[in-house]
Amino acid sequence: MKTGSQTVVQGRGRRYLPLFGILAVNLIPLAGILFWGWSASLVVFYYWLENWVIMGFNALKMRKVGASTGDIGFFIMHFGGFTAIHGVFVFVLFNVEAISPWTVLIALASFTASHALSYSENFIDKREYERTDPTAQMFKPYARVVIMHIVILAGGTWAQEYGTTLYAFMLLIGLKTLVDLGSYLLEHSGSYRGPRGAVAKKAFLEEVSRGWPKD
Repeated sequence: MKTGSQTVVQGRGRRYLPLFGILAVNLIPLAGILFWGWSASLVVFYYWLENWVIMGFNALKMRKVGASTGDIGFFIMHFGGFTAIHGVFVFVLFNVEAISPWTVLIALASFTASHALSYSENFIDKREYERTDPTAQMFKPYARVVIMHIVILAGGTWAQEYGTTLYAFMLLIGLKTLVDLGSYLLEHSGSYRGPRGAVAKKAFLEEVSRGWPKD
């Protein structure tokens, strides 16, 4: 039987799972470079695939907060079109070719797992869905995606221009990881803000107080 303190510690540990997920998905390209012969174009393609996962989870979030089918459809068409156009630039600028189905499978599976952790921990367990609405949620992914892909395109271009050395790849992967971590922390730092957030924070502190061992 678990004690209150064990439950609190486990709860604290769960908070960091999405961060570990972000680190893991950004280490996969490094493994691809070291062991599977990935080029700069494949690394950029791998990161581009994340757009589709972001789109899918944001559609789920919109449904959770009560968005209509029409609004969700509009978001999918608009964000999907944005992603497709960005994909054209990726394929043309980086001459992406000979893509293995395993690369696509690894990318989609890893990004889905990472975003599922964040969706469960933040949007559901921390009840972030109570602090947004369909319109606000529709536009949430765009800022992160724009910044993320400016970094990816700039870093990938630099890696191709100055030689596909391990250091160039590490710079690209490092920049992408920093953007992901910063975006994640910025997006979810407001989990306990606002009237409802204050109630959630108070409930959490009471839970900690009850579970923490007394002297």
